[in-house]
Amino acid sequence: MAATVSPTFSLLRQLVLRDLRVRYRSTIFGFLWSLVKPAILIALFFAVFQMFPGIRGTLTDFKGSVSFGVFLSIGIITWTFFAGALNEGVNAYLVHHHLITKAAFYRPVLPIASAISHFIHYLVAQAALILFLGFIGYHSWQPQILLLIPLSLVELTMVSSIVAILAWAQVLVRDTTQFLELGLMVWFYGSPIIYPANLPLGFFDSRILDFIYMANPVAPIVLFRQRILMANYLRPPDQLDPTMSGLQDYLLLALLVTAILTASAWGMNRRVNHIIADRI
Repeated sequence: MAATVSPTFSLLRQLVLRDLRVRYRSTIFGFLWSLVKPAILIALFFAVFQMFPGIRGTLTDFKGSVSFGVFLSIGIITWTFFAGALNEGVNAYLVHHHLITKAAFYRPVLPIASAISHFIHYLVAQAALILFLGFIGYHSWQPQILLLIPLSLVELTMVSSIVAILAWAQVLVRDTTQFLELGLMVWFYGSPIIYPANLPLGFFDSRILDFIYMANPVAPIVLFRQRILMANYLRPPDQLDPTMSGLQDYLLLALLVTAILTASAWGMNRRVNHIIADRI
């Protein structure tokens, strides 16, 4: 086991660095594109949707009128990380099949490397979003903003687990990418990205359906970020608790989902690790 740790981390570092180099090879601005793209996206959302009525407080956990562009940016940037890492990582074993028989290493590091490279760009996009929303007054740099650090680590672990499962599934069943494409379409509209979460939760009128909806890995992540980054638009305390206790449920649910996914990925690795070379 110890003999594989060093080459595993070395391979992970090389894969991530290679991805970053290849992505921006021969470009003028290089890694700055990681900042430019989300900055332009946020600015476009904000500018375009300022021309439309804001999301009314009666439909959300926010008071008054909230810019739909701001609301949408938080969800879209989060979704871009999830979807991008999954779409690229699902083929990690097939793309790097030549490495599997050449060295001893922890094989899930291949799809995990895809998740990490997307995560680096995601952190840059999140930093741009935090600065922008702070500048226009949607949050006031409250101490709770530091909770985005552990949340981001939970996201990385969650996405790494999902992409590891999908990569194994793609080796076993080559239709996995097709199922993923369809699944991501359903998943997008089943997440509180383009609409406030209390709309489906109010429609379901069922604790079981509410739990199923909130067990969607993206849901607690997006809702947590909305509460933090739009804190100045939360309703008064008598209607909504904007403190740590109001955020705790989302974080705990995200941790629970992540733990289940991580255990599933570990179990799948143990079960099919010995057949991967033959299947590829």
